[in-house]
Amino acid sequence: MKTFRKFGVSAPSAAGVASIVVLCLLLFSCGQSSRSLQNPSSPSTVTRGSQAQMSLADVLRQIDSFQPSASVDQALFEMLRSELKKKIIARSDGKTLSTIPSYTGNKVVQIQAFPGPNPATQEVVSWRERFWGDYDDNGVVNIADLQPVALYYGQRTDTSPPLPHSPRELVQGDTDPEINIGDLDAIAKDYGDQLDGYQLWRGHLDGNGQMITDPPMRPNPNSSNPAWSADRPTPQYTWSHPLYTYTDDISGLADKTNVRYHVRPCCRVAPVTRPYAHWQVLRRLIFRAIIRGQRDQLTRMRNTLQGAHLNEESGHSAGSRRFIPPTR
Repeated sequence: MKTFRKFGVSAPSAAGVASIVVLCLLLFSCGQSSRSLQNPSSPSTVTRGSQAQMSLADVLRQIDSFQPSASVDQALFEMLRSELKKKIIARSDGKTLSTIPSYTGNKVVQIQAFPGPNPATQEVVSWRERFWGDYDDNGVVNIADLQPVALYYGQRTDTSPPLPHSPRELVQGDTDPEINIGDLDAIAKDYGDQLDGYQLWRGHLDGNGQMITDPPMRPNPNSSNPAWSADRPTPQYTWSHPLYTYTDDISGLADKTNVRYHVRPCCRVAPVTRPYAHWQVLRRLIFRAIIRGQRDQLTRMRNTLQGAHLNEESGHSAGSRRFIPPTR
């Protein structure tokens, strides 16, 4: 390290400057496609439709490592696996896969409401989950949902006369009742998405017949998360998505005949689904360390300069270490 001999302040060497430049490059090159950093210890809750990101390489590794059961045609599964990878790569940016659940088939369109145990103050609201792409009905869209497609490939979900209920009825990713390669689109569109519950919103119809939402969201003190009204229940049957119920308090409503409801699916988004989260943490730590180090060095320089200035005024030079006798 070279020093400014007049003031006794250390200056960074060429290696030190180079290391700072490298660190700065890391600060601004890492995590460019990632989302804003959130507390890694507390997963956030978002309504589906919010964007989360996954590393495309991680997704492809997950798809390649999955081993189907022996009951599945292995050659057919490998063909479907290859097609799914092509579809996922096509909707990625080459590095990340954005999960933006917006598939129109997931919209809940049938919501029923009927009087509760106390009709004057309660109304029971029920709706059935719609989650195209979640063919194994576990609340997550991933490579495991490819297995039901291979298992029931070529069959139809609408048979006449109707067959006994079967999990094949969940394999519906488009309007075509036949289970075929087109059902991969729903998996590719919502890959990585999960559903943990619903928000329930109450409203009323205005004079034009349009629904007006009345905030706030209907609360549920028994829910595992205050951000939604109902947790995802265990599916009652193997051939249909779970049925949700909510008992609404309508005691404060003046007009109980003009009540309408709609729901919004929700999910927990863990920080691990966001690529380069570790780089974001490292970037902040390095940035703070550099700023703190530079600030401390500037403080030392300022104090040294001020001390030298005072020494010169009093007849003492900190740089030359010479004693100048005071004038009489």
